[in-house]
Amino acid sequence: MKRVGWARHLKEKNPDRLRAAVEPPNASEEPELQVIIKSFGRIVSIAQSIAVPEVVGINALFEVNRKIATQKPAMPFSSYMGEDTLKKYRGFWEQLLCYLYRMQEDEAFEADKPGYQLTSAQKDAFKALVRAADNRTDKTEAANDRTDRTGAADNKTDRTEGRQSQESDS
Repeated sequence: MKRVGWARHLKEKNPDRLRAAVEPPNASEEPELQVIIKSFGRIVSIAQSIAVPEVVGINALFEVNRKIATQKPAMPFSSYMGEDTLKKYRGFWEQLLCYLYRMQEDEAFEADKPGYQLTSAQKDAFKALVRAADNRTDKTEAANDRTDRTGAADNKTDRTEGRQSQESDS
């Protein structure tokens, strides 16, 4: 927190509002945020499955684990995490994603915005992320609408066929 200046940015902020900003999203109220979080989960899983000697080679894993440019690392990077550690890791990232999304996109948090500003490149990347999530939710909603209409038509057909069957029985 000290290195990136979060303590300074958050010093005057209401702790209850900050806690609200990192709460998990309600999928029906924040579908774009839900899409972003699910996408992040997929990225973590893919990265974890790729960062293994069989895929990238042991030398690459040593380089990933390098802390000091002039010193060879003692051990290669390991992407393995226990289930509890992975859950905590994803949980922290999800909170950060919720916070960033809400501070940039949610008008309810307008008064709670921190003093930092995203750079132009960060703003552009964030807008592209939100657009992609919005496009994804639009496609999902359209597919759900088609399913709802098809289901309603199927129900109407079932009722009509049921009435016709009853009339022919009479």
